[in-house]
Amino acid sequence: MNNQTCPQCRSPISLDNALCEHCFAGQGLEALAGMDPNWRSQRLARRLSLWFGSFGVHKFYLGEPVRGSLYLLFCWTLVPTVLAIRDSMALARMAPVQFYRRWCLKMA
Repeated sequence: MNNQTCPQCRSPISLDNALCEHCFAGQGLEALAGMDPNWRSQRLARRLSLWFGSFGVHKFYLGEPVRGSLYLLFCWTLVPTVLAIRDSMALARMAPVQFYRRWCLKMA
């Protein structure tokens, strides 16, 4: 029996998994060794959209270089600024699991 319980949601998970399938919580120090290289921080993405959103930095960070280039191209207008504020609010309302599925798993 190669199962353990997740410390966050108490669901049974395999010892081979670094992340819980239900809540995506890391499992011990072994989880750090097998960290997904495509992992992105929701907090950092939100901060980038607030601070440098007019230039599309958050879009480059999230792996959308075309949209980031459009933000950068039209940074002299107020349209990217308004869109960046909207993106920041959307990131704030997004659940961490939803963020992980949308931005971290799409690169895998």
